[in-house]
Amino acid sequence: MSLLRRMVLLMVGLVLLPVSAYAQATLAGVVKDPSGAVLPGVTVEASSPALIEKTRSAITDGSGQFQIVDLRPGTYGVTFTLTGFSTVKREGLEVSGSGVITVNADLKVGNVSETVNVTSEAPVVEVQSTKRQAVIENKTINELPVARGYGAILAAVPTLQGAGASSSSSVNPSFFTAHGGPGNEGTVQLDGLNVGAAFNGGGVSGNAYDVANAQEMQISISGNLGDAETGGPILNLVPQTGGNRFKGSFFGTSAGSWAQGNNVDDALKAQGVQEAAGLIKLWDISGAVGGPIKRDKLWFFANVRDFGNHTQVPGLYANKYAGDASHWDYAPDLNVLGRTATSKTVTSVRLTSQLTPRNKVSFYYDYQWDCDQGGMNKSDGCRPRGDNWVPGTVFGAPFSPEANTNYWDAREIISQATWSSPVTNKLLLEAGYATFVSHWGWMKQPGALTNLVQMTTVVPTFEVYRGVDNMIDNTQNPNTWRASATYVTGAHNLKVGYRGAYHVEQTTDLSNDAGYILTDLGFLVPGMYSATMRIAPWQQSNRTEYHAIYAQDQWTHNRLTLQGALRYDRAWSWFPAEHNGAPQAGVWNKAPITFGEAKGVTGYNDITPRGGLAYDVFGNGKTSFKVNVGKYLQSANNQENYTVSNPALDGRNGRRGPNFQTTASRTFIDFNGNHVPDCNMLLNAPNGECVAADLGNFANPNASTIVNPAVLSGWGVRPYDWQYGVSVQQEVAPRTSLEVGWARRDFRNFFVYDNVNIGPNDFTATTITAPSSGKLPNGGGYPTTYDLLNGNAVNRPIQNRFTFAGDYGDWTNHWNGVDITVNSRLRQGLTLQIGSSTGRAIVDNCAVVAKVPEMLNPALTNPSPFTSNIYQPAGSCRKEESWQTQVRGFAAYTMPKADVLISGIFRFQPNSMFGVGATPEGNSTGLSANYVAPTGQTVNLLPPGQVFADRINQIDMRFGKIINFGNKRANIAVDVLNLFNANTGTAFQQNYGDGSQYLNPTAILNPRFVRFNVTVDF
Repeated sequence: MSLLRRMVLLMVGLVLLPVSAYAQATLAGVVKDPSGAVLPGVTVEASSPALIEKTRSAITDGSGQFQIVDLRPGTYGVTFTLTGFSTVKREGLEVSGSGVITVNADLKVGNVSETVNVTSEAPVVEVQSTKRQAVIENKTINELPVARGYGAILAAVPTLQGAGASSSSSVNPSFFTAHGGPGNEGTVQLDGLNVGAAFNGGGVSGNAYDVANAQEMQISISGNLGDAETGGPILNLVPQTGGNRFKGSFFGTSAGSWAQGNNVDDALKAQGVQEAAGLIKLWDISGAVGGPIKRDKLWFFANVRDFGNHTQVPGLYANKYAGDASHWDYAPDLNVLGRTATSKTVTSVRLTSQLTPRNKVSFYYDYQWDCDQGGMNKSDGCRPRGDNWVPGTVFGAPFSPEANTNYWDAREIISQATWSSPVTNKLLLEAGYATFVSHWGWMKQPGALTNLVQMTTVVPTFEVYRGVDNMIDNTQNPNTWRASATYVTGAHNLKVGYRGAYHVEQTTDLSNDAGYILTDLGFLVPGMYSATMRIAPWQQSNRTEYHAIYAQDQWTHNRLTLQGALRYDRAWSWFPAEHNGAPQAGVWNKAPITFGEAKGVTGYNDITPRGGLAYDVFGNGKTSFKVNVGKYLQSANNQENYTVSNPALDGRNGRRGPNFQTTASRTFIDFNGNHVPDCNMLLNAPNGECVAADLGNFANPNASTIVNPAVLSGWGVRPYDWQYGVSVQQEVAPRTSLEVGWARRDFRNFFVYDNVNIGPNDFTATTITAPSSGKLPNGGGYPTTYDLLNGNAVNRPIQNRFTFAGDYGDWTNHWNGVDITVNSRLRQGLTLQIGSSTGRAIVDNCAVVAKVPEMLNPALTNPSPFTSNIYQPAGSCRKEESWQTQVRGFAAYTMPKADVLISGIFRFQPNSMFGVGATPEGNSTGLSANYVAPTGQTVNLLPPGQVFADRINQIDMRFGKIINFGNKRANIAVDVLNLFNANTGTAFQQNYGDGSQYLNPTAILNPRFVRFNVTVDF
C-alpha cells in the first residue's frame, strides 16, 4: 500500500475512531448545599477568552461531582447554576498545566436572579492527579534571562538532568532526561504531538521550537498514564492561537564582543587555557501577531524570527598551507581566525477555526532555514568566509578549519493539523497529525578541499588538517498522529486512545577524493603511517513504525482518587532496497553495492500497566499523598534494535554495527616519503609498504552481525523500565507548596554484542598499578585488574552476534532518589520554582561480562575509528555511583508600582557530562583516566560513576524596567549570564599521558556575558 494511501486511510480513521484526548487542564470539584449535602444536576460553565467556543460546561452527577476537561491555559470564570439556588460565579481562575484543578462550590437557597461573585485562585496542591509536572507560563518564559530556546529553560527545572552545563547566549538543541534515564529519552511535543527526530530516541531535534510564543511549557516528569510511550520527561509546548482581539509583540536583542568578560585566570593559564570562547556577535529579532480573521470563527497567530551567533573558537586559526598540495605540515595563520557561526530564519503561522459549535480545527506550518558555519571560499554558500576569518567546527582548535565541516545549508518544516469536538457535555473527541521534514548534516562546503588527503598528527600535538573527509548529508521525516475520546461524569474521567508514528531516516556519508585519510605514527616508528580507507558514498535508510491503543480511567470518591491505565504497543522496522549501500563505484568498490529490502524488528508486542492514587489527606485541598507505579517502553524509532539488522549498517557516526565494514586502517611505512601507501591496499597481507594484514572484514558482504531472530520479535522483548513514586505535597503558605517525593526506576531487557571470534579464554586477568599522582584517587599507586585480550587474538576479524544479555547471565540497573520542590506564585508578583534531586544508580552485569569480557572494550566489537580502544576495569561491571545532589530553579519578581523586573536562574549541580544515547545514564559515567599501561594497551584507571570534577555553580540574572503607554507595554532589560564569572571546567583532558596535562580543562564555563533586550507587547 502506498504511503499516500495509508495516510489518507489513517486520517479518515482518526475522524471516525472514538479514542483518547491529549490532556490539557481539567476543572473538577464538588457542589454542596449549606447543610453539606451534595447537589446533583448543577450546571457548571467555564468561560474564557482562551476558548474560541467561549464556554465549556458540565453537569454535576449523583455525587455532586463535575469535571470539565481539555481546557487551554488562560483566565477563566466558572459559574454554578441550579434552579432554586443562588448562582455562584468564581472569577479570575488561572488555568494552566495538564493536571486537575479543584474548584468546589457551596450553593445556598435563594432568589434565582441572585448571583454571588467570588474572587478565585488556582490551588497550589494537586489532590486528584499523581502526575509530577512543572508548568512555566508565557509571561515567566519571557521574563527569564535565557536565550529563547527550550534547553536554556529546562536547565532550570528541578529534577531534570542534562540540558547543558553552561549558560548559553545562543539557541542550541538539548537532550534531557530525569531520574537516571537514557540521555535521549526526553521528548519535545507541540500541542501534544511529538516533533522530535526520526532516530536516536526521537525526542528532540535541531529545530528552533517556538518557545517564546508558547502559551505555556508543560514538563511532565513522571506518573504519566496511557498516552505516554516512554517513562522519560515530556516537554509539551502549548501554542498560542490568536483571539478575538488583535495582539502582538516585538523582541530584539543584539550584542558583540564588548558584551563578554574574561574568566580565564592565572590558574587556568597554568593549565593551558589561554582564552575562553569569544563572542563576536549575536542577534535575535522577532515579531508575532495574532487576532481574528472572523470573530468567534477564525483566528490566526503568526511569527517571524531571525537569530544567530558568531563565536571565536579559542586557539583556532586558518591553516597557512590550506590548499597547497606540496605541504603535509600545518602552520597557523594568526591573521585569520576560526569561528563558529550559526543562524536560522523562521516563519510560522497557525490558523484556528470554529467550524461549527461542536467542531474546532487548527493548522500549523513552521518553515526554518538553517545556515551553520560557512563556505571555504569568499563567494559561495549561505555564509561565505571572510578576509580575516574562516568557519570552524564544534570540535575545537585541534581540527583545522579546512579539515572538518559542520556546514548546514538547508530547511526544516513542521506541519500540524488538529481537530477537537465536544460532542456533548460528557464526550470529547480529538485527533491530530504532525510531520517534520528535515534536511540536515555536516554537508560539503562550497570550496571544500576534497582533493587533498586529510592528515592527523598525534605528537607533539594532536592536529587534524589539510583536507576534509567526514561529510554527511541526511534527511529525516518523522510522522506522528493521535486520536482520542474522553467520556466524563462527575466522578469518572474515562479515556480510550490511539497513537502512532512512522519514522523515515536516510543518511549519506561522503569522503574525500582519495578514499582514505592518514595518521602520522612516526613517533612510534619513523616513517610509519596509518591509512584509514572508507567506502563512500555510503547510504543507509531505515523505517520504523508503531501503533498503540490504551484505556485509562480516573475515579474520585470522597478524598481518594484512583487512576489506572493499560496500553498495548506494536512496533516494527524495515530497510528498503533503495538508499542502502554504495550507490556508485568508488575507490574501493569497483561496482555499486546494493542490498534487497530487509526486515528489522518484525513485531514487538507489549502490554504496559500504569496506575496510582492521590489522597486529599485532610479534605481541605492543602495536603496530598500520592503513589504511582508504571511500566514504560523504550522509544520505537530508528535506533538500537530497530536498526541492528540493516545490512548496510556500518558502525560509524554513532550508529550501531557494523553489519558491513566500510572502514579499515592499513599500517604502512613510507619508505619513499611520498605520503602514499605504495601497496595493494585491498590485499589483506603484508605487501609493498603495507606491513600488516589489517583489513579485517573490510568490504566483506558475508561478515554481517549474526542477529538472534528472537530479539527482533515477540511479547515483552522491547527494553522497558518500571517506575515507582511516593510523594507528599503540602501548602506551606498561601499560594506556595512544598513537595517531597521518592522515585525509583528499574531498567530491564538488555542486549549485547558478542564477538564470537574471541572468548573468555582469550583474555588474561592483568593487574596494573596506577602511577602515583595527586590527581588520582588517594594519590594513585593503587592496583586495578583488567581483562586484556591476548596477543594471539588481537588481529582476528570481528564477527559479532547480537542477542539477549540474559543468554549469559543477570543484568540489573536501577536508580533511586529523593526530590524536593517548592512552587510559589504570590499575588505580589513573585513566581518561584526551586528544587533538589538526590540520587544514584547501581548497575551490575558481572555475570554477563564474565562470558563476554569484550563488553569492557567497545573496539573489540566495533572497528570504527570513532570507537575508543580503552579497557575498563574488570570490577566496573558493577557500578555503584556516589550519591549526587543537584539544585535548580528560577524566580521572577516585578516590583509593584515601580514596575521593575528582577528574575534569575540558578544551578548548583554535579559536573556531569550526559550522553545522548539509549543507555540509562544514572549520574553519568564521571571522569576517566586513560593510561597506556606497560602492557601496551590503554586502560581506564578510574571506576565509573565515582570521580567527578568540581561542581558547577552558576547564576544568571535579568534586570528590567516595564513602561506602559496606552495599550502598549515595553520591557527594557539587561541580562547578566554567569553573574559571578565562574570559570569551572566543563570538559577535561582525560588521557593520562605522563600525568602533567591530565585533567587540564579543555572547556570552561562561558564567561560573564551582558545582553540588552527590548520587548514590546501591543
